[in-house]
Amino acid sequence: MTRPPRILALAALLLALAAPLRAQDSLIVLDPSAPAGDSVLSTGLPASVLAEVLERYNDTTATRFAGDVRLPVGARLSTGLAAFHGTTRIRGTVEGPVTVVNGDLSIGPGAVVRGDVLVVGGRLSVSPEAVVEGEQREFAAEAPVVRRSTGTLAEREPSRSLGDFASAEATFEHGRLRTSLRLATGGTYNRLEGLPIIFGPRADWQFQSGALLRAEVLGILRTAGGEADLLSDLGVTGKIELRLGRPQRLRLQLDGYSRVAPTSEQGLSASEIGWYALLAQRDYRDYFDANGGALGVSWSVAPQFRLEGGVRFQRERTILANDPFSLFNDDAWRANPLIDDGEYLTWRVGVEVDTRPSPSQPTRGMYARVGLEYTGGEDVAPVDLPVTVRPPIPTDGSYEFARATLDLRGYRRLGGRQTLSGRLLGEGWIGGDPLPLQRRVSLGGPGLLDGYAFRTFDCSSESGYHDPAQPALCDRMLLAQVEYRQRFRLGLTRRIADAERPDVERVVGIEEADFVVFADAGSAWLAGEGPGRVPSGKLPSAEAWHAEVGAGLSTGGLGIYLAKAIEEGEPVRLVVRLQRRF
Repeated sequence: MTRPPRILALAALLLALAAPLRAQDSLIVLDPSAPAGDSVLSTGLPASVLAEVLERYNDTTATRFAGDVRLPVGARLSTGLAAFHGTTRIRGTVEGPVTVVNGDLSIGPGAVVRGDVLVVGGRLSVSPEAVVEGEQREFAAEAPVVRRSTGTLAEREPSRSLGDFASAEATFEHGRLRTSLRLATGGTYNRLEGLPIIFGPRADWQFQSGALLRAEVLGILRTAGGEADLLSDLGVTGKIELRLGRPQRLRLQLDGYSRVAPTSEQGLSASEIGWYALLAQRDYRDYFDANGGALGVSWSVAPQFRLEGGVRFQRERTILANDPFSLFNDDAWRANPLIDDGEYLTWRVGVEVDTRPSPSQPTRGMYARVGLEYTGGEDVAPVDLPVTVRPPIPTDGSYEFARATLDLRGYRRLGGRQTLSGRLLGEGWIGGDPLPLQRRVSLGGPGLLDGYAFRTFDCSSESGYHDPAQPALCDRMLLAQVEYRQRFRLGLTRRIADAERPDVERVVGIEEADFVVFADAGSAWLAGEGPGRVPSGKLPSAEAWHAEVGAGLSTGGLGIYLAKAIEEGEPVRLVVRLQRRF
Protein backbone atom coordinates (compact mmCIF):
# COMPACT_ATOMS: atom_id res chain seq x y z
CA MET A 1 0.00 0.00 0.00
CA THR A 2 1.53 3.31 -1.06
CA ARG A 3 1.51 6.29 1.26
CA PRO A 4 0.19 9.61 -0.11
CA PRO A 5 2.89 12.20 -0.73
CA ARG A 6 3.89 13.84 2.52
CA ILE A 7 3.60 17.29 1.04
CA LEU A 8 -0.15 16.68 0.64
CA ALA A 9 -0.45 15.48 4.21
CA LEU A 10 1.43 18.52 5.47
CA ALA A 11 -0.83 20.75 3.42
CA ALA A 12 -3.82 19.10 5.05
CA LEU A 13 -2.30 19.74 8.47
CA LEU A 14 -1.75 23.40 7.65
CA LEU A 15 -5.39 23.68 6.62
CA ALA A 16 -6.44 22.17 9.93
CA LEU A 17 -4.42 24.74 11.84
CA ALA A 18 -5.10 27.77 9.69
CA ALA A 19 -7.02 30.74 11.05
CA PRO A 20 -10.49 31.34 9.59
CA LEU A 21 -10.41 32.75 6.08
CA ARG A 22 -12.23 35.99 5.36
CA ALA A 23 -14.03 35.68 2.05
CA GLN A 24 -14.95 39.35 1.89
CA ASP A 25 -16.23 42.18 4.03
CA SER A 26 -19.72 40.68 3.98
CA LEU A 27 -18.52 37.77 6.13
CA ILE A 28 -20.68 37.70 9.27
CA VAL A 29 -21.55 35.00 11.75
CA LEU A 30 -25.08 35.28 13.10
CA ASP A 31 -27.22 32.80 14.99
CA PRO A 32 -30.62 32.83 13.29
CA SER A 33 -32.00 30.67 16.08
CA ALA A 34 -31.34 33.29 18.77
CA PRO A 35 -34.59 34.67 20.22
CA ALA A 36 -35.48 38.29 19.77
CA GLY A 37 -34.57 40.69 22.54
CA ASP A 38 -31.66 40.57 24.95
CA SER A 39 -28.79 38.59 23.52
CA VAL A 40 -27.46 35.68 25.56
CA LEU A 41 -23.81 34.74 25.94
CA SER A 42 -22.60 31.21 25.38
CA THR A 43 -22.36 30.88 29.17
CA GLY A 44 -26.10 31.57 29.51
CA LEU A 45 -25.56 35.01 31.12
CA PRO A 46 -27.55 37.90 29.57
CA ALA A 47 -25.30 40.49 27.97
CA SER A 48 -27.02 43.26 29.93
CA VAL A 49 -26.09 41.54 33.22
CA LEU A 50 -22.47 41.17 32.11
CA ALA A 51 -22.32 44.89 31.34
CA GLU A 52 -23.77 45.66 34.78
CA VAL A 53 -21.23 43.36 36.47
CA LEU A 54 -18.33 45.17 34.81
CA GLU A 55 -19.75 48.57 35.66
CA ARG A 56 -20.37 47.74 39.34
CA TYR A 57 -17.08 45.95 39.97
CA ASN A 58 -15.01 48.62 38.18
CA ASP A 59 -16.81 51.48 39.95
CA THR A 60 -14.09 53.57 41.62
CA THR A 61 -16.34 54.19 44.63
CA ALA A 62 -16.50 50.46 45.45
CA THR A 63 -13.98 48.56 47.55
CA ARG A 64 -12.71 45.70 45.39
CA PHE A 65 -11.48 42.30 46.57
CA ALA A 66 -10.16 39.16 44.87
CA GLY A 67 -10.53 35.82 46.68
CA ASP A 68 -12.23 35.04 49.98
CA VAL A 69 -13.64 38.02 51.90
CA ARG A 70 -14.90 38.19 55.50
CA LEU A 71 -16.55 41.21 57.11
CA PRO A 72 -16.89 40.29 60.81
CA VAL A 73 -19.54 41.32 63.32
CA GLY A 74 -19.24 44.99 64.24
CA ALA A 75 -17.16 45.90 61.15
CA ARG A 76 -18.45 48.65 58.87
CA LEU A 77 -17.58 49.32 55.23
CA SER A 78 -18.52 52.86 54.19
CA THR A 79 -18.51 52.04 50.48
CA GLY A 80 -19.97 49.36 48.28
CA LEU A 81 -18.28 45.93 48.16
CA ALA A 82 -17.19 44.12 44.99
CA ALA A 83 -15.61 40.65 45.16
CA PHE A 84 -14.17 38.40 42.46
CA HIS A 85 -13.91 34.63 43.03
CA GLY A 86 -13.88 32.95 46.42
CA THR A 87 -16.53 33.14 49.15
CA THR A 88 -17.68 36.44 50.64
CA ARG A 89 -19.12 36.35 54.19
CA ILE A 90 -20.78 39.48 55.55
CA ARG A 91 -21.60 39.73 59.25
CA GLY A 92 -21.10 43.48 59.62
CA THR A 93 -22.47 46.54 57.75
CA VAL A 94 -21.94 47.55 54.12
CA GLU A 95 -23.03 51.11 53.28
CA GLY A 96 -23.61 50.43 49.58
CA PRO A 97 -24.28 47.74 46.98
CA VAL A 98 -22.64 44.30 47.08
CA THR A 99 -21.44 42.60 43.90
CA VAL A 100 -19.90 39.12 43.87
CA VAL A 101 -18.54 37.78 40.57
CA ASN A 102 -17.94 34.04 40.06
CA GLY A 103 -18.10 33.35 43.78
CA ASP A 104 -20.52 32.76 46.65
CA LEU A 105 -22.07 35.30 49.03
CA SER A 106 -23.29 34.61 52.54
CA ILE A 107 -25.04 37.41 54.47
CA GLY A 108 -25.29 36.21 58.05
CA PRO A 109 -27.40 37.12 61.10
CA GLY A 110 -27.14 40.76 62.13
CA ALA A 111 -25.56 41.86 58.83
CA VAL A 112 -26.78 45.06 57.15
CA VAL A 113 -26.44 45.86 53.43
CA ARG A 114 -27.67 49.31 52.39
CA GLY A 115 -27.85 48.66 48.66
CA ASP A 116 -28.62 46.14 45.96
CA VAL A 117 -27.07 42.67 46.00
CA LEU A 118 -25.92 40.99 42.77
CA VAL A 119 -24.30 37.54 42.65
CA VAL A 120 -23.15 36.16 39.30
CA GLY A 121 -21.64 32.70 38.90
CA GLY A 122 -22.27 31.71 42.50
CA ARG A 123 -24.79 31.16 45.25
CA LEU A 124 -26.52 33.75 47.43
CA SER A 125 -27.47 32.95 51.02
CA VAL A 126 -29.26 35.55 53.18
CA SER A 127 -30.14 34.95 56.82
CA PRO A 128 -33.68 35.87 57.94
CA GLU A 129 -32.02 37.95 60.66
CA ALA A 130 -30.04 40.04 58.14
CA VAL A 131 -31.17 43.36 56.65
CA VAL A 132 -30.82 43.95 52.90
CA GLU A 133 -32.38 47.24 51.83
CA GLY A 134 -32.00 46.80 48.08
CA GLU A 135 -32.90 44.26 45.40
CA GLN A 136 -31.42 40.76 45.60
CA ARG A 137 -30.46 38.98 42.36
CA GLU A 138 -28.62 35.75 41.70
CA PHE A 139 -27.39 34.31 38.36
CA ALA A 140 -25.92 30.81 38.35
CA ALA A 141 -24.11 31.28 35.02
CA GLU A 142 -20.50 32.36 35.40
CA ALA A 143 -19.39 35.71 33.98
CA PRO A 144 -16.79 35.45 31.17
CA VAL A 145 -14.40 37.98 32.68
CA VAL A 146 -10.72 38.28 33.63
CA ARG A 147 -9.02 40.42 36.26
CA ARG A 148 -6.54 42.93 34.89
CA SER A 149 -3.29 44.01 36.52
CA THR A 150 -5.04 47.28 37.50
CA GLY A 151 -7.48 45.29 39.66
CA THR A 152 -10.47 45.88 37.41
CA LEU A 153 -12.41 43.30 35.40
CA ALA A 154 -12.62 43.01 31.61
CA GLU A 155 -14.64 40.84 29.33
CA ARG A 156 -12.78 37.65 28.49
CA GLU A 157 -12.27 36.91 24.83
CA PRO A 158 -14.34 33.80 24.01
CA SER A 159 -12.22 30.67 23.82
CA ARG A 160 -11.98 29.07 20.40
CA SER A 161 -12.16 25.39 19.62
CA LEU A 162 -9.79 23.71 17.19
CA GLY A 163 -12.60 23.62 14.69
CA ASP A 164 -12.83 27.41 14.77
CA PHE A 165 -9.29 27.59 13.39
CA ALA A 166 -10.12 25.33 10.46
CA SER A 167 -13.15 26.84 8.80
CA ALA A 168 -14.06 29.60 6.41
CA GLU A 169 -17.58 30.84 5.81
CA ALA A 170 -18.80 33.52 3.43
CA THR A 171 -22.30 34.69 4.33
CA PHE A 172 -24.73 36.87 2.39
CA GLU A 173 -28.10 38.22 3.49
CA HIS A 174 -31.07 39.42 1.49
CA GLY A 175 -34.16 40.18 3.53
CA ARG A 176 -35.16 37.07 5.47
CA LEU A 177 -32.90 34.82 3.42
CA ARG A 178 -29.36 34.14 4.53
CA THR A 179 -27.04 32.01 2.40
CA SER A 180 -23.52 30.89 3.14
CA LEU A 181 -20.70 28.91 1.60
CA ARG A 182 -18.59 26.87 3.97
CA LEU A 183 -15.15 25.26 3.75
CA ALA A 184 -13.87 23.39 6.80
CA THR A 185 -12.22 20.27 8.07
CA GLY A 186 -14.41 17.40 9.20
CA GLY A 187 -13.37 17.98 12.82
CA THR A 188 -11.09 14.95 13.06
CA TYR A 189 -8.33 12.92 11.40
CA ASN A 190 -8.65 9.16 11.04
CA ARG A 191 -7.07 6.14 9.39
CA LEU A 192 -9.92 5.80 6.86
CA GLU A 193 -10.27 9.29 5.42
CA GLY A 194 -7.14 11.13 6.51
CA LEU A 195 -8.31 14.72 7.04
CA PRO A 196 -11.83 15.01 5.59
CA ILE A 197 -12.61 18.40 4.04
CA ILE A 198 -16.25 19.48 4.00
CA PHE A 199 -17.61 22.12 1.66
CA GLY A 200 -20.92 23.34 0.36
CA PRO A 201 -23.82 25.80 0.64
CA ARG A 202 -26.39 26.44 3.35
CA ALA A 203 -29.54 28.56 3.19
CA ASP A 204 -31.64 29.87 6.11
CA TRP A 205 -35.09 31.40 5.81
CA GLN A 206 -36.34 33.28 8.88
CA PHE A 207 -40.15 33.42 9.05
CA GLN A 208 -41.93 36.40 10.56
CA SER A 209 -43.35 34.09 13.24
CA GLY A 210 -39.82 33.30 14.43
CA ALA A 211 -39.57 29.89 12.78
CA LEU A 212 -36.46 28.98 10.82
CA LEU A 213 -36.09 26.73 7.78
CA ARG A 214 -32.57 25.54 6.98
CA ALA A 215 -31.28 23.53 4.01
CA GLU A 216 -27.71 22.34 3.66
CA VAL A 217 -25.70 20.16 1.29
CA LEU A 218 -22.07 19.36 2.12
CA GLY A 219 -19.51 17.39 0.18
CA ILE A 220 -16.83 15.41 2.03
CA LEU A 221 -13.43 15.15 0.36
CA ARG A 222 -11.36 12.28 1.75
CA THR A 223 -7.71 13.26 1.52
CA ALA A 224 -6.33 9.77 2.24
CA GLY A 225 -7.33 8.52 -1.20
CA GLY A 226 -9.39 5.50 -2.17
CA GLU A 227 -7.36 2.60 -0.82
CA ALA A 228 -9.82 2.04 2.04
CA ASP A 229 -12.29 0.45 -0.43
CA LEU A 230 -14.78 3.28 -0.04
CA LEU A 231 -17.34 3.68 -2.78
CA SER A 232 -15.81 7.05 -3.60
CA ASP A 233 -13.22 9.57 -2.41
CA LEU A 234 -16.16 11.98 -2.12
CA GLY A 235 -18.91 11.63 0.49
CA VAL A 236 -22.00 13.77 0.89
CA THR A 237 -24.45 14.83 3.58
CA GLY A 238 -27.61 16.85 3.23
CA LYS A 239 -30.29 18.04 5.63
CA ILE A 240 -33.48 20.03 5.86
CA GLU A 241 -34.28 21.42 9.30
CA LEU A 242 -37.33 23.27 10.59
CA ARG A 243 -37.22 25.09 13.95
CA LEU A 244 -40.50 26.23 15.44
CA GLY A 245 -41.62 28.38 18.36
CA ARG A 246 -40.37 31.39 20.29
CA PRO A 247 -37.76 30.47 21.27
CA GLN A 248 -37.30 27.68 18.75
CA ARG A 249 -37.92 24.69 21.01
CA LEU A 250 -39.28 22.24 18.44
CA ARG A 251 -36.93 20.98 15.72
CA LEU A 252 -37.66 18.64 12.84
CA GLN A 253 -34.77 17.37 10.73
CA LEU A 254 -34.47 15.19 7.63
CA ASP A 255 -31.00 13.87 6.74
CA GLY A 256 -29.48 11.97 3.85
CA TYR A 257 -25.86 10.88 3.64
CA SER A 258 -23.11 8.72 2.27
CA ARG A 259 -20.31 8.93 4.83
CA VAL A 260 -17.86 7.15 7.05
CA ALA A 261 -19.49 6.60 10.45
CA PRO A 262 -17.78 5.67 13.74
CA THR A 263 -18.84 2.79 15.95
CA SER A 264 -19.24 3.61 19.67
CA GLU A 265 -18.51 7.33 20.20
CA GLN A 266 -17.88 7.10 23.95
CA GLY A 267 -14.51 8.10 25.37
CA LEU A 268 -12.57 10.74 23.45
CA SER A 269 -14.06 13.58 21.43
CA ALA A 270 -13.68 13.72 17.65
CA SER A 271 -10.92 16.36 17.83
CA GLU A 272 -8.97 14.29 20.37
CA ILE A 273 -9.31 11.19 18.19
CA GLY A 274 -7.90 13.20 15.29
CA TRP A 275 -4.87 14.56 17.14
CA TYR A 276 -3.91 11.14 18.54
CA ALA A 277 -4.17 9.69 15.03
CA LEU A 278 -2.25 12.49 13.32
CA LEU A 279 0.55 12.78 15.87
CA ALA A 280 0.95 9.26 17.26
CA GLN A 281 -0.72 7.01 14.64
CA ARG A 282 -3.23 5.79 17.22
CA ASP A 283 -6.84 5.78 16.08
CA TYR A 284 -9.08 4.93 19.05
CA ARG A 285 -12.23 4.45 16.98
CA ASP A 286 -13.48 2.01 14.36
CA TYR A 287 -15.54 2.92 11.30
CA PHE A 288 -17.91 1.63 8.67
CA ASP A 289 -19.45 2.88 5.44
CA ALA A 290 -22.97 4.27 6.09
CA ASN A 291 -25.42 5.18 3.34
CA GLY A 292 -28.97 6.16 4.19
CA GLY A 293 -31.18 8.75 5.80
CA ALA A 294 -32.84 9.75 9.05
CA LEU A 295 -35.84 11.68 10.33
CA GLY A 296 -35.49 13.23 13.78
CA VAL A 297 -37.46 15.45 16.13
CA SER A 298 -36.41 17.18 19.34
CA TRP A 299 -38.51 19.24 21.73
CA SER A 300 -37.07 21.46 24.44
CA VAL A 301 -39.92 21.16 26.92
CA ALA A 302 -38.04 23.60 29.16
CA PRO A 303 -34.64 25.30 28.87
CA GLN A 304 -33.07 22.44 30.85
CA PHE A 305 -35.16 19.52 29.59
CA ARG A 306 -35.24 18.03 26.08
CA LEU A 307 -36.99 15.07 24.46
CA GLU A 308 -35.89 13.57 21.17
CA GLY A 309 -36.72 10.72 18.87
CA GLY A 310 -36.41 9.55 15.31
CA VAL A 311 -35.96 6.79 12.81
CA ARG A 312 -32.89 5.95 10.72
CA PHE A 313 -32.35 3.61 7.79
CA GLN A 314 -28.86 2.90 6.55
CA ARG A 315 -26.85 0.39 4.63
CA GLU A 316 -23.74 -0.47 6.65
CA ARG A 317 -20.66 -1.95 5.02
CA THR A 318 -17.16 -2.97 6.15
CA ILE A 319 -14.30 -0.77 4.99
CA LEU A 320 -10.60 -1.46 5.32
CA ALA A 321 -8.09 0.81 7.01
CA ASN A 322 -6.16 3.20 4.81
CA ASP A 323 -2.54 4.33 5.20
CA PRO A 324 -2.60 8.11 5.78
CA PHE A 325 0.29 10.18 7.04
CA SER A 326 1.17 10.31 10.76
CA LEU A 327 3.63 12.91 12.01
CA PHE A 328 5.68 11.06 14.64
CA ASN A 329 5.25 7.42 13.70
CA ASP A 330 5.73 5.37 10.55
CA ASP A 331 4.34 1.98 11.58
CA ALA A 332 1.31 0.22 10.19
CA TRP A 333 -2.09 1.41 11.35
CA ARG A 334 -4.32 -0.88 13.37
CA ALA A 335 -6.65 -2.72 11.01
CA ASN A 336 -10.27 -1.56 10.88
CA PRO A 337 -12.41 -4.48 12.16
CA LEU A 338 -15.03 -6.25 10.10
CA ILE A 339 -18.68 -5.47 10.77
CA ASP A 340 -21.92 -7.32 10.09
CA ASP A 341 -22.84 -5.84 6.71
CA GLY A 342 -26.52 -5.25 6.13
CA GLU A 343 -29.49 -2.88 6.06
CA TYR A 344 -30.59 -1.60 9.47
CA LEU A 345 -33.74 0.29 10.46
CA THR A 346 -33.40 1.95 13.87
CA TRP A 347 -36.03 3.67 16.02
CA ARG A 348 -34.69 5.77 18.86
CA VAL A 349 -35.92 7.91 21.76
CA GLY A 350 -33.95 9.96 24.24
CA VAL A 351 -34.25 12.28 27.22
CA GLU A 352 -31.72 14.95 28.19
CA VAL A 353 -31.63 17.10 31.33
CA ASP A 354 -28.92 19.73 31.83
CA THR A 355 -28.94 22.08 34.83
CA ARG A 356 -25.26 23.09 34.58
CA PRO A 357 -24.91 26.89 34.41
CA SER A 358 -21.75 26.52 32.32
CA PRO A 359 -21.59 23.17 30.45
CA SER A 360 -18.03 23.77 29.25
CA GLN A 361 -16.68 24.49 32.77
CA PRO A 362 -19.28 23.07 35.18
CA THR A 363 -18.94 23.63 38.91
CA ARG A 364 -22.49 22.72 39.92
CA GLY A 365 -25.65 21.19 38.56
CA MET A 366 -26.23 17.91 36.80
CA TYR A 367 -26.43 16.39 33.34
CA ALA A 368 -28.40 13.28 32.44
CA ARG A 369 -28.98 11.61 29.10
CA VAL A 370 -30.76 8.32 28.49
CA GLY A 371 -31.21 6.84 25.02
CA LEU A 372 -33.01 3.72 23.82
CA GLU A 373 -32.72 2.13 20.37
CA TYR A 374 -34.61 -0.67 18.68
CA THR A 375 -33.10 -1.97 15.44
CA GLY A 376 -34.22 -4.45 12.82
CA GLY A 377 -31.79 -5.82 10.26
CA GLU A 378 -32.33 -7.24 6.79
CA ASP A 379 -29.98 -8.65 4.19
CA VAL A 380 -27.44 -9.13 6.99
CA ALA A 381 -24.14 -10.85 6.20
CA PRO A 382 -22.75 -11.64 9.68
CA VAL A 383 -19.10 -12.14 10.45
CA ASP A 384 -18.33 -15.75 11.32
CA LEU A 385 -17.74 -15.72 15.09
CA PRO A 386 -17.44 -18.57 17.59
CA VAL A 387 -20.48 -19.13 19.79
CA THR A 388 -18.38 -18.12 22.80
CA VAL A 389 -18.52 -14.58 21.41
CA ARG A 390 -22.03 -14.57 19.97
CA PRO A 391 -24.67 -17.16 19.11
CA PRO A 392 -25.67 -17.18 15.42
CA ILE A 393 -27.85 -14.24 14.41
CA PRO A 394 -30.83 -14.60 12.02
CA THR A 395 -30.24 -13.91 8.34
CA ASP A 396 -33.87 -14.43 7.23
CA GLY A 397 -34.93 -10.81 7.83
CA SER A 398 -36.10 -11.38 11.42
CA TYR A 399 -32.94 -10.00 13.07
CA GLU A 400 -33.75 -7.44 15.80
CA PHE A 401 -32.08 -6.11 18.92
CA ALA A 402 -32.34 -3.29 21.47
CA ARG A 403 -29.62 -1.31 23.18
CA ALA A 404 -29.40 1.60 25.61
CA THR A 405 -27.00 4.39 26.55
CA LEU A 406 -26.77 6.13 29.90
CA ASP A 407 -24.75 9.20 30.89
CA LEU A 408 -25.30 10.70 34.37
CA ARG A 409 -23.08 13.51 35.71
CA GLY A 410 -23.24 15.57 38.87
CA TYR A 411 -21.19 18.57 40.03
CA ARG A 412 -21.00 20.14 43.47
CA ARG A 413 -18.98 23.14 44.61
CA LEU A 414 -17.42 22.40 47.99
CA GLY A 415 -16.59 26.00 48.78
CA GLY A 416 -14.01 28.41 47.55
CA ARG A 417 -12.70 27.03 44.27
CA GLN A 418 -13.11 23.33 44.93
CA THR A 419 -15.44 21.05 42.96
CA LEU A 420 -16.44 17.42 43.43
CA SER A 421 -17.86 15.65 40.36
CA GLY A 422 -19.17 12.20 39.55
CA ARG A 423 -20.24 10.32 36.46
CA LEU A 424 -21.95 7.03 35.61
CA LEU A 425 -21.58 5.94 31.98
CA GLY A 426 -23.20 2.83 30.53
CA GLU A 427 -23.95 1.36 27.12
CA GLY A 428 -24.99 -1.95 25.62
CA TRP A 429 -27.49 -4.67 24.81
CA ILE A 430 -30.85 -4.79 26.63
CA GLY A 431 -32.88 -7.30 24.59
CA GLY A 432 -33.56 -9.20 21.39
CA ASP A 433 -30.96 -10.96 19.29
CA PRO A 434 -27.22 -10.51 19.94
CA LEU A 435 -25.63 -7.21 18.94
CA PRO A 436 -23.81 -6.84 15.61
CA LEU A 437 -20.08 -6.19 15.80
CA GLN A 438 -20.47 -2.47 15.06
CA ARG A 439 -22.70 -1.98 18.14
CA ARG A 440 -20.54 -3.79 20.69
CA VAL A 441 -18.52 -2.12 23.45
CA SER A 442 -15.29 -2.38 25.48
CA LEU A 443 -13.26 -0.61 28.15
CA GLY A 444 -9.69 0.59 28.43
CA GLY A 445 -7.61 3.41 27.00
CA PRO A 446 -7.88 7.22 27.04
CA GLY A 447 -11.35 8.31 28.11
CA LEU A 448 -12.38 4.80 29.19
CA LEU A 449 -10.10 3.80 32.10
CA ASP A 450 -6.96 5.79 31.30
CA GLY A 451 -4.74 3.56 33.43
CA TYR A 452 -5.15 0.59 31.07
CA ALA A 453 -4.14 0.03 27.45
CA PHE A 454 -6.63 0.48 24.62
CA ARG A 455 -9.44 -2.10 24.81
CA THR A 456 -7.80 -4.10 27.56
CA PHE A 457 -11.30 -5.32 28.42
CA ASP A 458 -12.85 -6.27 25.08
CA CYS A 459 -14.20 -9.72 26.13
CA SER A 460 -11.75 -11.56 23.85
CA SER A 461 -10.19 -13.46 26.75
CA GLU A 462 -13.62 -14.60 27.98
CA SER A 463 -14.58 -15.81 24.51
CA GLY A 464 -11.20 -17.17 23.42
CA TYR A 465 -11.49 -15.20 20.17
CA HIS A 466 -8.55 -13.04 19.12
CA ASP A 467 -8.42 -10.60 16.23
CA PRO A 468 -5.41 -8.32 15.56
CA ALA A 469 -7.84 -5.53 14.68
CA GLN A 470 -8.91 -5.51 18.36
CA PRO A 471 -12.67 -5.24 17.83
CA ALA A 472 -14.93 -4.45 20.79
CA LEU A 473 -16.76 -7.70 21.59
CA CYS A 474 -18.63 -7.03 24.85
CA ASP A 475 -22.40 -6.74 25.19
CA ARG A 476 -22.38 -4.20 28.00
CA MET A 477 -20.09 -1.75 29.78
CA LEU A 478 -20.46 0.37 32.90
CA LEU A 479 -18.02 3.02 34.12
CA ALA A 480 -18.13 5.08 37.34
CA GLN A 481 -15.91 8.16 37.69
CA VAL A 482 -15.23 10.55 40.57
CA GLU A 483 -12.94 13.57 40.51
CA TYR A 484 -11.94 16.42 42.78
CA ARG A 485 -10.79 19.76 41.35
CA GLN A 486 -8.99 22.62 43.06
CA ARG A 487 -8.58 25.73 40.94
CA PHE A 488 -5.52 27.91 41.49
CA ARG A 489 -3.93 30.89 39.82
CA LEU A 490 -1.08 30.00 37.49
CA GLY A 491 -0.40 33.46 36.10
CA LEU A 492 1.41 32.39 32.94
CA THR A 493 -0.32 35.04 30.87
CA ARG A 494 0.22 38.21 28.98
CA ARG A 495 -2.59 40.69 28.46
CA ILE A 496 -2.80 42.56 25.17
CA ALA A 497 -5.20 45.44 24.63
CA ASP A 498 -7.64 44.98 21.77
CA ALA A 499 -7.06 47.71 19.17
CA GLU A 500 -10.76 47.84 18.23
CA ARG A 501 -12.23 47.57 21.75
CA PRO A 502 -10.16 49.26 24.49
CA ASP A 503 -12.42 47.81 27.19
CA VAL A 504 -11.51 44.25 26.20
CA GLU A 505 -8.19 42.56 26.80
CA ARG A 506 -6.86 39.52 24.99
CA VAL A 507 -5.30 37.00 27.34
CA VAL A 508 -2.43 34.97 25.90
CA GLY A 509 -1.21 32.01 27.93
CA ILE A 510 -2.64 30.16 30.92
CA GLU A 511 -4.09 32.27 33.72
CA GLU A 512 -5.71 29.56 35.86
CA ALA A 513 -5.52 25.78 36.13
CA ASP A 514 -7.22 22.97 38.02
CA PHE A 515 -5.38 20.39 40.08
CA VAL A 516 -7.37 17.19 39.48
CA VAL A 517 -7.45 13.98 41.49
CA PHE A 518 -9.64 11.16 40.21
CA ALA A 519 -10.67 7.55 40.72
CA ASP A 520 -12.55 5.39 38.20
CA ALA A 521 -13.93 1.85 38.19
CA GLY A 522 -15.62 -0.08 35.42
CA SER A 523 -16.45 -3.40 33.85
CA ALA A 524 -17.34 -4.72 30.39
CA TRP A 525 -18.93 -8.11 29.92
CA LEU A 526 -20.86 -10.62 27.82
CA ALA A 527 -24.50 -10.92 28.89
CA GLY A 528 -26.65 -14.03 28.98
CA GLU A 529 -26.35 -17.64 30.07
CA GLY A 530 -23.24 -19.77 29.71
CA PRO A 531 -19.58 -19.88 30.71
CA GLY A 532 -17.89 -16.47 30.94
CA ARG A 533 -21.21 -14.61 30.79
CA VAL A 534 -23.16 -12.54 33.30
CA PRO A 535 -26.91 -13.22 33.58
CA SER A 536 -28.91 -10.44 31.91
CA GLY A 537 -30.45 -9.10 35.11
CA LYS A 538 -27.22 -8.93 37.11
CA LEU A 539 -23.99 -6.96 37.31
CA PRO A 540 -20.55 -8.58 37.21
CA SER A 541 -19.05 -9.83 40.46
CA ALA A 542 -16.56 -7.68 42.37
CA GLU A 543 -13.48 -9.34 40.86
CA ALA A 544 -14.67 -8.42 37.35
CA TRP A 545 -14.44 -4.71 38.12
CA HIS A 546 -11.25 -2.78 37.38
CA ALA A 547 -10.17 0.46 39.01
CA GLU A 548 -7.64 3.25 38.60
CA VAL A 549 -6.49 6.39 40.36
CA GLY A 550 -4.79 9.41 38.91
CA ALA A 551 -3.97 13.08 39.11
CA GLY A 552 -3.11 15.89 36.75
CA LEU A 553 -3.48 19.50 35.70
CA SER A 554 -6.27 20.88 33.56
CA THR A 555 -6.54 24.33 32.02
CA GLY A 556 -10.02 23.77 30.61
CA GLY A 557 -8.91 23.27 27.03
CA LEU A 558 -5.91 21.07 27.84
CA GLY A 559 -5.44 18.41 30.49
CA ILE A 560 -2.34 16.34 31.32
CA TYR A 561 -2.91 13.38 33.65
CA LEU A 562 -1.03 10.44 35.13
CA ALA A 563 -3.21 7.36 35.67
CA LYS A 564 -2.33 4.11 37.44
CA ALA A 565 -4.41 0.95 37.34
CA ILE A 566 -4.96 -0.70 40.71
CA GLU A 567 -3.52 -3.92 39.39
CA GLU A 568 -0.06 -5.42 39.47
CA GLY A 569 2.01 -5.14 36.33
CA GLU A 570 0.25 -2.09 34.92
CA PRO A 571 2.52 0.95 34.41
CA VAL A 572 1.72 4.57 35.13
CA ARG A 573 0.28 6.03 31.92
CA LEU A 574 0.39 9.60 30.64
CA VAL A 575 -2.86 10.83 29.10
CA VAL A 576 -3.37 14.14 27.29
CA ARG A 577 -6.90 15.48 26.85
CA LEU A 578 -8.12 18.48 24.86
CA GLN A 579 -11.25 18.91 26.96
CA ARG A 580 -12.50 18.06 30.45
CA ARG A 581 -12.69 14.40 31.39
CA PHE A 582 -16.45 14.87 31.85
